[in-house]
Amino acid sequence: MFYLIIFYLDESNLEEIKIMVDNIPYGQELLSYFTKEENQIFIAEASCKVYANDYVLETIIYPLINKMHFIQETVNQKAESKIIKKKPATVPDELNVLNRPKRITRVPPNTPLPPFEFKASEIPKSNYVVDVKIQKNLEKMHEQNQINAIRLLNAANKRLQSLSKPKLPRIKKPLKPSKPFQANKPPITRTVKVRSNLTSTLREACLYIKEQENEVKKIEHLIKGGLCKENIEKLEVERRKKEEQWHLEDIEKKHLQGQLTYEEAIIAKKRLEISNQEKIAKMKEEKVKVFEELDKWKEEEQIKIKSIVVKIQDIHKAAKEAEKKMQEDKQSNARLLQFESKQLLKQYYEEKQRELEKKMELIQEIRAMEQVRSSLNVKEFDPTESPNYGLLCEMSIAELQERLVLTNLKMKQDLQEKRCMIQQKKESHEQMIAFADEMSCLLTSLRLFIENPRPDFVLYAMFV
Repeated sequence: MFYLIIFYLDESNLEEIKIMVDNIPYGQELLSYFTKEENQIFIAEASCKVYANDYVLETIIYPLINKMHFIQETVNQKAESKIIKKKPATVPDELNVLNRPKRITRVPPNTPLPPFEFKASEIPKSNYVVDVKIQKNLEKMHEQNQINAIRLLNAANKRLQSLSKPKLPRIKKPLKPSKPFQANKPPITRTVKVRSNLTSTLREACLYIKEQENEVKKIEHLIKGGLCKENIEKLEVERRKKEEQWHLEDIEKKHLQGQLTYEEAIIAKKRLEISNQEKIAKMKEEKVKVFEELDKWKEEEQIKIKSIVVKIQDIHKAAKEAEKKMQEDKQSNARLLQFESKQLLKQYYEEKQRELEKKMELIQEIRAMEQVRSSLNVKEFDPTESPNYGLLCEMSIAELQERLVLTNLKMKQDLQEKRCMIQQKKESHEQMIAFADEMSCLLTSLRLFIENPRPDFVLYAMFV
């Protein structure tokens, strides 16, 4: 877009570039960038670094300054289009009921005499406009004639086919006489005669008089000293020749300027090549010195690395032994947990059996009490009574309450045991993860040290 605005913006291309700017998201900001003087100076400085100063002034800066009014107009138009037009505030009209203007009665004018005007009769349209009905009739007759001609042609073709057939040698049956040929009458066409009226003759006379008056006016204009078209055309031809000559001279001037800039660029390139060659020679000498220093440093570092590798191998062996110990400890802990869990289950099972025996004894006592009460016929509410529906699963309210209490206690004990187990597992996992992280850090530091042995990295590894 920068290239188009600087080199191709013109009156002919103005509308096309406006459309392109509208399609770009930041088109207005781009155009306003060229309007500021600071940005113009920045463009000139940046282009002078690459091209010659004269070339920059003639091809970039001067054309851009000449096109500034086009750019400013487009920026103003876009800014005006974005402004939201506000309607003026409504002003209330005061009612003018009491203060009405009084109308003054006018004196009637004198009755004028009716003016005499000559009213010419209108020329009928049939003289200069073709009637629609006549035209339609002519078209219908033309179509009918075409249809009749096609029908006659088909009939003639059929007769030719019948005539071209070979005659039979023997006639068994008498042939019927064919109908005589009856030619169709040609269609009657009425020619429309153009009648000359007084209006048509007057119209022709009026046109002839106007032509004569125009010729007389031209001759009088020339006599008075009017301009001649031939002299004007000669002057225009001379002006065009001069403009073409000036345009050719301008093209030659630009061509010579381009050749000069090209030669200057070649000289500048040669100077750059010489300076680059000198710089390359210096760089090579410095490179040789640096490589020699690097070789010495590598020999020293290899000796240090060997000692560090031995230490790291010892650390790796100690880490493996620690892992084995951790696994053995885990296995022993798991066995202990299994043994303890089995013992706890046995104790729980024995306690449950004892509770059931106690409950059975209580139930038998309660039933004995119920039998005694039934004999006495005394009805009192007893929570230990069963409903006596004849079912095996019958239970009293007291038994239900006891069972609820026991189930709640059991649930709480199970939850506490599970929490303890989960916490122990988490602690063991965290210890394992911390140990694995330490080992991975050591291994990564060793790999990095082997890949790029540097003195600062050696110090970092020793501290770790």
